[in-house]
Amino acid sequence: MVVRIRMGGAAAKAWAALVLKAAAICCFVIAIWIISAGLRWAGAFLIEQGLFSHWQVWIAFGVIAQLAAFRLNRPNRQLLS
Repeated sequence: MVVRIRMGGAAAKAWAALVLKAAAICCFVIAIWIISAGLRWAGAFLIEQGLFSHWQVWIAFGVIAQLAAFRLNRPNRQLLS
């Protein structure tokens, strides 16, 4: 027996927005961890060199993910004609 679940466009958008919000939170937590590690309040960050070792990159990823989630959740506003 095969069970197929069909999701409409609205449900897929809602799930994508939910995943993007979770990714944004993770990015912000990683940025806080990097800042805390630099101040020696937390343990060393996993990535010590390279692009992903900078908190600014993680903040930027978090902002981009949050904006994308906001854009997906925004209702369609169409002009009445």
